[in-house]
Amino acid sequence: MITSGPTRQDPAREFFYQKADLAWRMLKVNGTLESRAEPPQLRYMWPLTIGGTWEQTVTVYEMWYSPEVKHWVRSGPSIRGA
Repeated sequence: MITSGPTRQDPAREFFYQKADLAWRMLKVNGTLESRAEPPQLRYMWPLTIGGTWEQTVTVYEMWYSPEVKHWVRSGPSIRGA
């Protein structure tokens, strides 16, 4: 697992990637799990090659806080191909 540590602009965020293929695993904010990808989200074809391509399908959920129910609400999924 590779950790992209906090930065000066955003000291509370840590991104976690798989070492073998740089697939994104999760995001922690202030040490608490904020989001994760299961299966891991392959954002790059690693190692990079000139002229190389890849395809990816991502399931996206939209979330917001609803004052009416006093809880987080999730809609979706919507499928986006990349």
